[in-house]
Amino acid sequence: MTDSPGPLSHLRVIDLTVFAQGAVAGQLLREFGADVIKIERPTGDPGRRLSVVAPDRSTFFEPLNRGKRGVVLDLKNEGGREVFMRLAEGADVLVHNLSVGVMERLGLGYEEVAEINPSIVYAHGTGLGTQGPDAELGVVDLIGQARGGLASVTGTEQPTPAGAILSDHLGGMYLLVGILAALVHRERTGEGQFVESSMLGALIAVQGWEFSHHLITGEVPERSGHGHHLLAGFGVSMRRPTATSHSRASPWRHGTASVRCSGHRN
Repeated sequence: MTDSPGPLSHLRVIDLTVFAQGAVAGQLLREFGADVIKIERPTGDPGRRLSVVAPDRSTFFEPLNRGKRGVVLDLKNEGGREVFMRLAEGADVLVHNLSVGVMERLGLGYEEVAEINPSIVYAHGTGLGTQGPDAELGVVDLIGQARGGLASVTGTEQPTPAGAILSDHLGGMYLLVGILAALVHRERTGEGQFVESSMLGALIAVQGWEFSHHLITGEVPERSGHGHHLLAGFGVSMRRPTATSHSRASPWRHGTASVRCSGHRN
């Protein structure tokens, strides 16, 4: 099997992201072959300082930024902003997840960039969206899971976050979907677009079943331990499987199902 350059190898992406949400979108674009240029502040992406296991080795930063090219720019400096605009002028996509209003205050918002590059897809990942009273709040993954309602239905007695940074990854994936749709639009019309995604919106989207059930019935979802509150009997049991449990009739007939984890392959 020969190596393929990837379906997006003709694209150049400016990646002005920090931590995870925006970096997920940039990383997926890179996985599809795009030339991704990661721009970092002089002190570096703060994600570099998380989960450091060896000098200059972060198990948080590396999987989110592998394969990207890098450049350091001080965007608070006029010279840094000039270099940034020259890079943006030749880019197909610009993705960032800085707080709402930061790029506009720097004079690097969508309107300014689109003026020199009307065909650019300008993507912004946020925590709680770009409008509303909390739009400018800084949001980390745990806040996303809490505000999106996921933590309220996970666990047993207390709100429990998932064991992975789901808000960041889901927000980044939905941002990628918007970017790809905008690229198709550009291919058809020649026009660039502004695209946005939020952790809050992503968490609500993946809980469409739960939210629609609440809106229609008025019922408030409850935590259901190892199961799902809308699927009676559906859950995880840590009991060792027995001959009896393996030979039972299909549980779907009775509207229940279970997953047993035995620690054995067979």
